[in-house]
Amino acid sequence: AYHKHSGYSVRCVRDAVLLSVTRTGGDTVKMCGASSVDVTFTVTPSNSDSYTYNWSGTPTSTSGNTATYSFTSAGTYTVTVTATNTTEGYTMDATKSVTLSNNPVVIGLCETDGIVTVKDVSGNPNHLEWGDGGIINGSITTSTGPHNYAALGTGSHNVTITASSADGCTFSRTMTVTIASTVADRTVKPCTIDPASHAAQIGSAYIGNGHGSANYGLETVNGSGQVTSVTDYDGNAYPVVQIGSQCWMAENLRCTHSPKTGSYIVVNAVSNTLSKMAAWYNNEQSTYEAKRYGLLYNWCAAMDTAKSGSPEVATSSANNDFDFQPASFPHQGVCPVGWHVPTDVEWSAMELEVNGTDVSGTTGYRGTHAGKLSTGCDWTSSNTANAAGNYANAERNSSGFSALPAGNFSGSFSGEGDNAYFWSSTRNNKQKADSRELNQNNSGVNRDTGNYLKSNGASVRCVRD
Repeated sequence: AYHKHSGYSVRCVRDAVLLSVTRTGGDTVKMCGASSVDVTFTVTPSNSDSYTYNWSGTPTSTSGNTATYSFTSAGTYTVTVTATNTTEGYTMDATKSVTLSNNPVVIGLCETDGIVTVKDVSGNPNHLEWGDGGIINGSITTSTGPHNYAALGTGSHNVTITASSADGCTFSRTMTVTIASTVADRTVKPCTIDPASHAAQIGSAYIGNGHGSANYGLETVNGSGQVTSVTDYDGNAYPVVQIGSQCWMAENLRCTHSPKTGSYIVVNAVSNTLSKMAAWYNNEQSTYEAKRYGLLYNWCAAMDTAKSGSPEVATSSANNDFDFQPASFPHQGVCPVGWHVPTDVEWSAMELEVNGTDVSGTTGYRGTHAGKLSTGCDWTSSNTANAAGNYANAERNSSGFSALPAGNFSGSFSGEGDNAYFWSSTRNNKQKADSRELNQNNSGVNRDTGNYLKSNGASVRCVRD
């Protein structure tokens, strides 16, 4: 046995020293749409000794026992700090993770036909309901749209929308909408050309010129003798707009039948063959009857010709089978009686009226008139001046052409919300035809004279003969 009064060696055990790293506000940081956010960490030892600190990575600043980092994207970040005791030299490590969330609501406000729409351009368009002329606060709670609400009346309306993101960030935007006249008078610009040139097509008596005794080619006329709409083979009515001396449909064609043969030309399935005459609608969105974007037609369908010979289908690579040359112009194609698919020259003439400068002799994106031709809140938002997707453009859809981003079809649907393709009746070569394209990020209109295959799908706008 050992006695208490005996002498012995002594080894000391250090008290446990704990090192902790904290971030005021918790382990989650809301970026709320910011391009970067500063996050400050604090390291605290459990004793009162003096320490120096070495932080991992590259802090933007350090001060005493704190360090600040600048993070530029969402994600989880881990920092490590090494504390060195200034007296005894021992070291300790500690780590801390923080998660940055960034679910912004990038708000675009736009007005179409008197209906103001808020678009969460970081996701899908969402329509919110509000009263007439007031300040409205709402929360985006759905991820899909659209939803239809009553149009604003005439007068000036101040609309403020506050939207909340999934992580609780709020965003606001205000727009003043001035509606000086009725929606019909403001959005539909009747064609003042002499309707007598199509006298047989005016009024309810025009029946039987299409298959099935439809009002095919029927034109409606207002009290001033102006053409306000035209009806296709299926009975769909389209508003019209006068641009210069031309009268254009103000919506994309959605006729499902050949006006020459009555054949149904819509295909629903995509395979390794393409019908020589084919049109498509996007099954993921809705059926063609309700599709606001209209149909996407290959060039043979737009021209209303399958070209003689067999086989009656052609592979997407055998584009010579889509070759066709209109015998004369104007060429009706799939358009109503008295209307036709515009030529490349007619497209350029319309663009001259809208752009103010002749761009007919050039290809690619020309002019600054894309926004003047575009409407709707369907476009992906863009900050590019005069672009189709720039909702802040004061001259947005000033032409009344009302282009919507229907995208295109080349074996599958693409570009919806981002671009719009339109056929002309001008043949470029055996495989290709001239077209026009609007893109949400470009202020000009693309005149394509050698790239777009006739087997692809594009929108059709008809022009009055």
